Amino acid sequence: ELTEYISRGSLSERGDVWNMLVGSLHPSSSVSMVFPLATGVNDPSIWGADFSMVNSYFGAILCLIVLFGLVFRETCRTLLVPVFMAILFFGFTLGNHLPLREWIGHLPMMDTFRFPAIFRAFALFFLLLAAANVLRSLAESESLQKRFLRAILFIIGGLILVNLMLYSGVERWKFLKIFSEGWLYYLDMATIRENIFLQAGILILFLGGMFVLFRWTSVSWKWGLSCAIILEIALFTRMQWHTTVIENESVEKINAAILDTPHGFPIPDFSPLINAADTVLSRDHYFLWKNLAMLDKRTTSDGISPYSLKIREEAAEKGKLERLNQLPLVVKFGKIDNDGFIVSRYVDSLSEQRIDIVKFTPNRIELEVRERTDERGPRYLLFNQNRYPHWEATIDDKPVNLMTVGSAMAVTLPTSKSSVAFTFNPSTIIFLAQLSLATFVILLGFLVATKIRALLTAQS
Repeated sequence: ELTEYISRGSLSERGDVWNMLVGSLHPSSSVSMVFPLATGVNDPSIWGADFSMVNSYFGAILCLIVLFGLVFRETCRTLLVPVFMAILFFGFTLGNHLPLREWIGHLPMMDTFRFPAIFRAFALFFLLLAAANVLRSLAESESLQKRFLRAILFIIGGLILVNLMLYSGVERWKFLKIFSEGWLYYLDMATIRENIFLQAGILILFLGGMFVLFRWTSVSWKWGLSCAIILEIALFTRMQWHTTVIENESVEKINAAILDTPHGFPIPDFSPLINAADTVLSRDHYFLWKNLAMLDKRTTSDGISPYSLKIREEAAEKGKLERLNQLPLVVKFGKIDNDGFIVSRYVDSLSEQRIDIVKFTPNRIELEVRERTDERGPRYLLFNQNRYPHWEATIDDKPVNLMTVGSAMAVTLPTSKSSVAFTFNPSTIIFLAQLSLATFVILLGFLVATKIRALLTAQS
């Protein structure tokens, strides 16, 4: 009866379009390609989603290099394929704003996951390939270098214009708080305007320094541009460090806390804090991404398994929150109706006392059924996890038939005490991942061998 509240599940043969488009990138978030700190202000009314799904930082210098390469004939032809692929993948990320993501949802396996915004990683990868092509040309052509210096001046002028437009709406006293109260204090008060204004100002100084360096010194363009790109990315990434992780704590400490989180039972029941404010959760619990609240998604010591904030919010709106809180992770039951759902009056209310959860990980759960199963009593065991391909079940280490009940998984229990395991084993995906890794190693070896051969040829 609660299947409809499980936002990831779908009872249809093809996942519904709404599920596929959850977590789409909003066009406004494209500003984060150059000003990543802008999306550090968690304002869904502007970004259309929570901030961990909208940041698309690529780098001002890299963006300038790609745009520069598209303008000039000497470099444009080598960029057409990677730039086209980048635009295509960015089109996929705009799931709610363009039909591309919905169209590819008809392809095999493309309707089984949400968050189109994740496609931005592929778009940025192809932009990186495009930038690499232009960098190579810049390092070899003096005429392109002179044009690039003019492009830097043009971009500096554009950034100055941006800051002049923002100036009247910026509360400048907030910038003084960086020095008097600290960076975290500023982040708590700053708006999107202030963050863009600050980063645009830094870029003006940074690009100005680049212009002076390349115009009046003999620094190598290859190494000079590479160092400038690395410095910009490192600086802007460090500036937004605390906009995506818990405040006032080091990333190392948070990572250590996550690694120390128990992988089984018992673990504390965080469900009362599910609807608490960010500040409460940030103070009491460590988790890397604020909106993810990963500890609240873990199965609790009493067997309750709330999937996400969204499920609980929707259940509360429908008056089903109390029922959801009572939904166990595993349960014994005795009858399935004609539509493939549990008949609730045949559920064993003492399932928690009859079943031990021995191990619980994202890909495997091991259970011990402590009592013999009466042939006339509840003889099915339900694992309240969505049924996806590649899930397998064993009883006493022997493979058994895995049934779909609602959108969850179930097995038929023997009459004796037994050990039951549900395992997610995507063998095809694992094989393809291994093949991808092997291909990468071979290509890397080929590139290294080619470089060594070229050096030996040059020496001889």
